[in-house]
Amino acid sequence: VRSPAGASLLLGLYWAVLHLPLFFIPGTYQYDLSLASSATAFFFVSVLATSFLYTWILLRGRGSILACILFHWGVNLWGQLLDPGPLADAVRTVIWVVVALVLILSWRRQAQHRSAPA
Repeated sequence: VRSPAGASLLLGLYWAVLHLPLFFIPGTYQYDLSLASSATAFFFVSVLATSFLYTWILLRGRGSILACILFHWGVNLWGQLLDPGPLADAVRTVIWVVVALVLILSWRRQAQHRSAPA
């Protein structure tokens, strides 16, 4: 994988698979979701879309994994404190998808500028 978008996609797919066991562990957020529910679909789309933001944070943070860990912690804390519910989950998913699309377009533009003749 040679692009941030490609790396983000692989990361998101891997990250989604890593979250699968949580659907079978009582007491987790995922356990309360039905695997066939729209909330689960929103969850997995959010995981995939958010991976693009993590890649951006890693690149902008000069490779700082700590910045990614703190962002993950903040997202989880926000979810726990606000207990958003199904509508907020859908809105948050749309926001993450829009952020991911903006980052993909930005990375494509940067790649085109780098490959353009001087």
